[in-house]
Amino acid sequence: MHHVRGGYPFGKHFFKHLDKIGNGHLYNWLVTIAAVLLIIIKRYVEAIWVFISSMLLSLGAVNILKNYFQRPRPKIHHKGFSFPSGHATSSMIFYGILAIIVFYIIKNQAVRFAVQVVLIALIAVIGLSRVYLGVHYPSDILAGYSLSLAWILFTFPLFKKLQTVFHEPI
Repeated sequence: MHHVRGGYPFGKHFFKHLDKIGNGHLYNWLVTIAAVLLIIIKRYVEAIWVFISSMLLSLGAVNILKNYFQRPRPKIHHKGFSFPSGHATSSMIFYGILAIIVFYIIKNQAVRFAVQVVLIALIAVIGLSRVYLGVHYPSDILAGYSLSLAWILFTFPLFKKLQTVFHEPI
């Protein structure tokens, strides 16, 4: 944690702005816009998957777990409990699901790969930003990522099944 925070003093401004797309009002807008865009292109199952997963997991499960564990945050003053990281959970669930959806929607392999790299990089950098800003321990980030990954792995078969039920292209 000290290595991440100490070695890069120029990053505070960058990470504070990046932090906004990992959770909060802007995150909620991004999820809503993504769901609406998916509805517009008639990808209803994907819209439901991204919206419900992003909102349910990031708003519901994380708050329940934070209140259960009640782990204090690192020394930097910040509201709420630390474990698991809501930003890490939200970014992994939203950008992770988008990376999967992109695989099915974008046919051009180079464009698809570039978009997926950007989405995965966002997940990593948002998690790093939480440690850099001193509001989470690395284990909080790993717990958020693990929770989201488990959710994605659990819901992906349901997503695939719903695609066939609603006769959406796979």
